[in-house]
Amino acid sequence: MSLYHLVTLFSAVTLDTVSTTFNKLYQLRGGATLRHGAAYNIFNGVGSSLVNIAVILYMGTQFEWRWYSALMALALILSSGANYLVCFKAYESGKIVVFGTFMTLGYVFIPCLGGLVFLGESVSPLKWGGILVLTIAVILVGGGKKAAASVQTRKKGLFFCVMGFFFSGLIGWFSKLHQVDVGFEMVSTAIFAMFISMGRIAVFSVFLPFFPAKGKGDASEPFRIPPMAALLAIIAALASGSGYLFTLHNASVLPANVLFPVLTGGGLVLGALAGRLFFHERLTPRIIVGLILAVASTFTFFEKSGESDEKQCVQEDSSNGHYRGWGHGVMPCRDNHVGEDQTATVDGDLRH
Repeated sequence: MSLYHLVTLFSAVTLDTVSTTFNKLYQLRGGATLRHGAAYNIFNGVGSSLVNIAVILYMGTQFEWRWYSALMALALILSSGANYLVCFKAYESGKIVVFGTFMTLGYVFIPCLGGLVFLGESVSPLKWGGILVLTIAVILVGGGKKAAASVQTRKKGLFFCVMGFFFSGLIGWFSKLHQVDVGFEMVSTAIFAMFISMGRIAVFSVFLPFFPAKGKGDASEPFRIPPMAALLAIIAALASGSGYLFTLHNASVLPANVLFPVLTGGGLVLGALAGRLFFHERLTPRIIVGLILAVASTFTFFEKSGESDEKQCVQEDSSNGHYRGWGHGVMPCRDNHVGEDQTATVDGDLRH
């Protein structure tokens, strides 16, 4: 893995941690009800759209519409919305600790299995070992035996956890699937992210009035968001939108069994450090061991193989003559070789 990819991966993890931190601050200042969460998603769509517009203008990317990209964006929006609703119900049932563990594991396993089965990505024994170590790390950081026991207290809690695993995994899988060449024409990375942002604004704007403003109360209750909470949500959205662009860019270059475990392991470590620094969350010996395992597992995904994981196939967009890089997402070879009519590039040399 090149230094360029390490930097972009670290940027994605860091920005996502910043977004999560400001999201927590938003909940503390504004509220954590279903309607407050919907409002946050609207802010997230607005902030992400601003980031995407800036990238599109900077790259000089022409607007384009592709049905495949639109359907992928819709699938992502629906998966994200469903995951949000399930997450809220998990909060209500008191299963948020173990729910977060399941959700994190789904973000690793479903994209990795999808890449293995549908994209022909190989997983070496070392990477399988890394995924196993990362799984143990996630369980330790997420609550260990106490969390594992709590999910058994109610069948409804287990249902929420399974749904969180599934929908969180779909978010990662659809993000990866759009960035690879499966035979359909697709829009650029930034425009695809714009589709998702605009769709999120539309969906949550429609449903926000029907969500209760205070827990399980009446949806007609007065609702307002303090200015400071709105500012925190916008900052979180700008970080989230920027981080997701880095994630999509890496999804077009790196296999799923490298991208999502590294993002997850890095997120565990930076998230725990941010929690300690800003919210005075305690780092218990169990969590420290989990963080050490998360760091150790990350190195297993940087192994060198006979075929470079970074080798890419790029296609020229005949409509505007741009290669699919930042402006027109690079699409990798699924079988890790270069065809007769394709061009290979290593170490992210085509970075428009």
